[in-house]
Amino acid sequence: MAEADGKRRPANLNGETKSIGRVGLPQVVRILSEVYGDRMTSQSGESEGESFPLQQKLLVCCLLLLTSKGKGKETHLGKLYEAYRRVCGQRHVSAVGQGECLTLCSLLESRGIFALKKAKEARLTKVFLKIEEKDVENALKDRTLLGSILSAGLTS
Repeated sequence: MAEADGKRRPANLNGETKSIGRVGLPQVVRILSEVYGDRMTSQSGESEGESFPLQQKLLVCCLLLLTSKGKGKETHLGKLYEAYRRVCGQRHVSAVGQGECLTLCSLLESRGIFALKKAKEARLTKVFLKIEEKDVENALKDRTLLGSILSAGLTS
């Protein structure tokens, strides 16, 4: 009986009613662009660089380099990690370990940027871009570090 009484109570115990404003076109456009728009840019009100961590940006950049030079559009995680370590070493950025690299790839997969095909060994997991390369290039061009990595390519 107590449960039934609790369900019938109004959400606001003071009896006040909240007026809900109309949703305008700018709000609809903002929501749609966050959901379906450019996944590489900031998805909140923060500045562009803060919501997309540097290590993830570097991984996206390395995958873009590998797929643009290679014949296929997918690569193994081990190969991606080697390219990532090489780029980090050239740019004097501390690289994460291979296990954390897989975690970062999973986070990028949850954002809809990467797709992963699991394998028995983590190193053999196939990684490929789910979004267009041009979208990635446009999003990364305006950042000095990543733009220079894309222009320099992978050197030994």
